[in-house]
Amino acid sequence: MADSTSFIPTGVKRPSLTWVSDVGANVLNSLSMAVLHMQVSRMKSVLHQMSDTQLEHIGITRSQINAHAESLMDV
Repeated sequence: MADSTSFIPTGVKRPSLTWVSDVGANVLNSLSMAVLHMQVSRMKSVLHQMSDTQLEHIGITRSQINAHAESLMDV
């Protein structure tokens, strides 16, 4: 039974597939960042819909919404 590299002439290096893992890692990183951005945006939207009294109950003011949402999501 021949191995999968038998078509490569002797002395020729096998092609490296590290670029495939690099591309895959970049795609996953991009998707993760997109999901994180959507989550932060949704949290900001929900907080902006709350009344000042509700915001006060959770310990923030309207001007602190963006920073609060980003800190909760570890951005």
